[in-house]
Amino acid sequence: MDLGFEKDLGVYIHFPFCIKKCSYCDFFSLPISSSEMVDKYVDSLLTEIKMQSSIFKDQQIQTVYFGGGTPSLLGGKQFSSIMNVIADNFKLVDNIQVSMEANPATITENKLRAYLDAGLNRISLGVQSFSDIELKLLTRTHDVKQTYMTIDLIHKLGLDNLNLDLIYGIPGQSIHQWLYNLEKAISLGPTHISMYLLQLEPSTPLGQKVANKEILMLEDEIELDMYNRGCNFLVSNRFKQYEISNFSKDGYQCQQNLIYWQANRYLGFGTGAVSFIGNQRCLNKLQIVDYINYLARGERAPIEILETMNEEQLIQDAIILGLRLTEGIEIIKFNKKFNIDILSDYKIPIKNSTKQNLLKIENGFLKLTNKGYFLSNQVLWRFIGD
Repeated sequence: MDLGFEKDLGVYIHFPFCIKKCSYCDFFSLPISSSEMVDKYVDSLLTEIKMQSSIFKDQQIQTVYFGGGTPSLLGGKQFSSIMNVIADNFKLVDNIQVSMEANPATITENKLRAYLDAGLNRISLGVQSFSDIELKLLTRTHDVKQTYMTIDLIHKLGLDNLNLDLIYGIPGQSIHQWLYNLEKAISLGPTHISMYLLQLEPSTPLGQKVANKEILMLEDEIELDMYNRGCNFLVSNRFKQYEISNFSKDGYQCQQNLIYWQANRYLGFGTGAVSFIGNQRCLNKLQIVDYINYLARGERAPIEILETMNEEQLIQDAIILGLRLTEGIEIIKFNKKFNIDILSDYKIPIKNSTKQNLLKIENGFLKLTNKGYFLSNQVLWRFIGD
C-alpha cells in the first residue's frame, strides 16, 4: 500500500478568533482581543504557508477551507493576502473550491465583495436556528433578522454555493420547531444544508448546565425522530443526502469534507489546525502566542503528532470515514487501494451490523442503512481492532 502523497491536497486554514465563545462549542477558539493580535496571526499564517509550500511543490491544491472560530472576522485585505500567498506558492486546480465558515453577525457588503474578488466561491453560514429563543440559549451573537439580511446580501452578490448549518436536539426544541427551521431554511435558496445533532462536551457552559440539571436534553427517541423527519423533508425537497449530516443540490457538495471522508490527504495551517500527510495526523499546537513567536523567527510552530498509523489502522480509518458517505465504500476500488478483501477481512463486524439492519451491501457498495445513519458510532467502532 502506498503511504505517500496523493496528487491533490486540501488546505484547511484555522482562524481561532470569535466575537465570543458559544455555550455549546468545544472547538479551539477564543474571543477576539485586539486587531493587533489578528494582524500578527495573519502574518504568521502567511509565513507558515510559504514555509510548508516548498515541501509540497509537486501536489495540486483542490480545495481551500477557512474554518474556526469565525473566519468571517477576517478583513477583506487579510483574506486576500492569504489567498494570494496560497496561489503564489502552490499549484491550484482550475475549479478550486474556496469555502468559508461565516457568522451572520460579521458579514458586510464591502467585506463580502472583497472575499469574492479574492476567490471565495462557497459560504457555510452558521445559522443554527430560526428561533431567537434557541439562538439565545446557544449564546449565538446573531439573531434571525441578521440571518435574513446576510442571506439576502449573499444572493444579491451572486454567490450561489451557500450552505446553511442547522442544529437539532436543542433543549426545549419541539419537532414542530425543528421542521419549521428546515422549512424556513430551504425557502431562502441554499444549495447545501448541514443538520447537526447538538452534542455537548462536559467542559462547555451548556454541558455544565446539563450536568447540573439546570436544563434537560431531549430524549434519544425524539432526537432520532427529528433526524429521520429532517432527512425525509430535505430529500423530498430535492436535496440529495450524501453524508450522514449533509445534503446538497447536484454539484454543490462540500469538496473539503469529501477529502476528509474519502481518507485523502490535507494540510492544516494556523493554531489548532490538523494535517493528514502520509500515515500521520498532526496538530498545530494551541498556543497562539507561541505560534506567532516561532514563525516570527522563521521557525516552524510546535506540532503534536496525534497518530501514526500502520497499514491496518489506515484501512480501519478509511472504513470509518468512508461509511459516513451515503454511497458508502466501493468494494472493488477499496480492495484495490488497500490490497485487501474487506468482506473477508472484516467479516464479523459486517455480518453483525448487517444482521441488525445497520449495514448493507448494495450495487457493489458497503453502506450504512437508514437506521444505521443515526446509530453510526455503534457501527463504526466495530471495525476498530483491539
